[in-house]
Amino acid sequence: MPHEYPAIAQDDGDALTYTGPYPVNQQHKLDSLLEKALKEFESAAQYIAVSYIQDSSTRKEYMRQIGEIPKMVREEISAGHVGVEEGVRFAQMMRNQIMKETRAATSATGLAVAERYKKEGLTKRFLLERYSCVQNVEGFTKLKQAEQKAYVNEIVAGTRPSVYDTLSAEQRAKVFYGIIDASGRDSVEMTTKVRRWAVRGKVFLLMTSVLAIYSVATATDKVSEVNRQGAIIGGSLLGGVLADAAVASLCGPGAPVCAYALVVLGSMAGAIAAESANDLYQEELQEFMKWQIR
Repeated sequence: MPHEYPAIAQDDGDALTYTGPYPVNQQHKLDSLLEKALKEFESAAQYIAVSYIQDSSTRKEYMRQIGEIPKMVREEISAGHVGVEEGVRFAQMMRNQIMKETRAATSATGLAVAERYKKEGLTKRFLLERYSCVQNVEGFTKLKQAEQKAYVNEIVAGTRPSVYDTLSAEQRAKVFYGIIDASGRDSVEMTTKVRRWAVRGKVFLLMTSVLAIYSVATATDKVSEVNRQGAIIGGSLLGGVLADAAVASLCGPGAPVCAYALVVLGSMAGAIAAESANDLYQEELQEFMKWQIR
């Protein structure tokens, strides 16, 4: 049995300090603080990058689908299959259904941001009053979006007189067509955010790829490092997926800060667990190869 001596603790401002016995005549690599930080960044950024890119694709498909709604509804109205008021109900139902399906395919972090912006689809009463105000209340369109929403909510709650109820049949028809046309328009604010996420996701993906390639290129045992990097990436993605599934129950709707924190922690935990499992496997494999079984 080889002799063991206590490891000498060092504090050079860059190395982590460890104590405990190490077998002599062996090299023991102690990761620097920078290397530790890069590993944590790599594991967290990997899953977030993938989520951002996927959410961008999901948003594009959402925009494509809702863009078809006004055309479809107007064709049905022109053909005499439905009336204008019924067309409004159909357009609202289709818009809310597409939004629901899109959110089901969105990452937990993206969903939390979307729910913070708008928790659920708008009701018919809200839409009728909103577009009645847009077309008939002077100065309404100059209000900020939050102020417009508060104004209409007061009407829906009954604390402010209804605008829709005061309109003529011709004015109501204009409101109906305004709602139908608006069902095909996306939120510029949300679309801009998602596009920025996609750009950041690509940057994160590029940075994590560069870090992984650099680690492999500078490693003494490149095959072992490839396996380690694969374990980190795979563990990060798996940990992120598991954390993503837990966001709804642990954070609730419309809580982006909680969602991001949970997903980052899940990605890091998954990466650490996978890296540890890979290190153990590599050690056992090296030991097994020494047995020289014939």
